[in-house]
Amino acid sequence: MKLSTKLLLSYLAVAFLVLLVGASSYLLNKQIKDDLISDSQRSITEIQQLSSLEFTLQNSLLFTRNFLFEKSREQDVDPSEIQFKSRSMQTAAREHLDKFSTNLDSIRIELPNKSQMNPDIRENYERLDRLSDSLSRSFELYKSFILELFELEEEVGLGDEMFNTTIEPYFRTTLLVILDQFREAQGEMVELQMALLQSEAERNTTIIIIITCIAFIVASWLAYLIYHSIASPLNHLTLATEEIGSGNLGKRIQIGTNDELQQLGESFNNMAENLNKSMVSKEYVNNIIQSMGDMLVVTNQDFEIKLINRSISETLNYDEEELIGKEIWSLVSDPYTDELKKNVLSSKEKRSVEARYSTREGKDIPIILSYSFLEGKNEEGNGIVFVARNITV
Repeated sequence: MKLSTKLLLSYLAVAFLVLLVGASSYLLNKQIKDDLISDSQRSITEIQQLSSLEFTLQNSLLFTRNFLFEKSREQDVDPSEIQFKSRSMQTAAREHLDKFSTNLDSIRIELPNKSQMNPDIRENYERLDRLSDSLSRSFELYKSFILELFELEEEVGLGDEMFNTTIEPYFRTTLLVILDQFREAQGEMVELQMALLQSEAERNTTIIIIITCIAFIVASWLAYLIYHSIASPLNHLTLATEEIGSGNLGKRIQIGTNDELQQLGESFNNMAENLNKSMVSKEYVNNIIQSMGDMLVVTNQDFEIKLINRSISETLNYDEEELIGKEIWSLVSDPYTDELKKNVLSSKEKRSVEARYSTREGKDIPIILSYSFLEGKNEEGNGIVFVARNITV
């Protein structure tokens, strides 16, 4: 797989994980929002219906009382006017009784399916069902009382007595109590629904956190794979190229990733192979230098010794470490030093002169010293090669 393909797939994978986390958050939060809106609308509707129930019930009692009041005025006011008002009050009371029945039936019809509810919510709705049944039965009795009151008042004029001893006490001690219990149950229902929504929100938050952690772990794992598939081959390339650059032309690079890095490694291997065929390796050249019978010294432009061969060590009894960094003039006997410096500095042409090297023990060895200047592509490649032949007889 190409390196570009790996990177593209990793980016797409991370983008997919980000999309997954975002989509999960949106869907879970949308569910909470929809449930909250639905519960709020239902609660508002139930509160409005309960308020309407209480309002119509209060009005039915109020118009019944006004009916009795108008009836009591028949002897003092024009009977026809009083009868019209009393009939209006009676009609209004009946209308509010009918409206209460309709609203009560509406509440009973709109109760949700209890089989799929939370146990606490189901228990609360069952309580609302019981209160609704109780309110319906109590209202039917209350309605029958009022209708009976209208008949008694019309026939024998005992409506006031029935209203004060039966209807109003029943209204306050029974109907209003049931309505208060109904309102309390609805309040508890709202609290339960809010608690459930909060619990669901916390659960969804936990789910989102888990999904995010999983996405982070997967993304980290992908990042490690991509890093390993790039960094490891690059390390191999770096180490191998350093060895090849140091003269080990037999070094080969093994990548095994089947991508651009693998192609780069193969190019390096081909380059090393070609170099190995077309030129002598540094090790081979060094072996030639060390096997020379003549004494060889390589210095930089400041005449500091950078390389000696084995013949120097064996003839002058110096270790290589002792001479590296010293000037070549330290090997030349004093009488020849100044003359040799003068010859070397006066011309950069290849020349040979007679001189003497001095051993560690101070013994002079006559030599024919040849020197030649090296000119490389940079300053590090510049220097001087001194080759001395022992002419001791």
